[in-house]
Amino acid sequence: MVFLVVSSIIIGVVLGMGFFGIVKLVIWVVLVDCVLVGLLISTIYWYIANRHLIANPKSSIDVEWAYCFDVHLNAVLPLLAILHVGQLPFFNTFAVTTSYLYCLIGNTVWAIAVGYYIYILFLGFS
Repeated sequence: MVFLVVSSIIIGVVLGMGFFGIVKLVIWVVLVDCVLVGLLISTIYWYIANRHLIANPKSSIDVEWAYCFDVHLNAVLPLLAILHVGQLPFFNTFAVTTSYLYCLIGNTVWAIAVGYYIYILFLGFS
């Protein structure tokens, strides 16, 4: 969480946000992006894991919700790290330029981050 707070502050400074804008960004990244979305996604993972991923569905063994939340957090923190660090040098350029090259760079960073998220997700549930 410390990394998310620090990287969000750096992003706010790079984008030229004021103090309250940076505070709002930090609260949004930590509470909404990490926790609230994590609660929703973990619940979906928990449902899917208990319905479709258990080898013997007639057994009383099930996947705990907290485990699904832990897998999500283990996958989302590197995703946000890649996005916060990988796109940091390009933020001001992305905001002013409509170049296809910068669009390709931004989308490539997102594809790498999402691919890494999915990879860690599969490692967690395997």
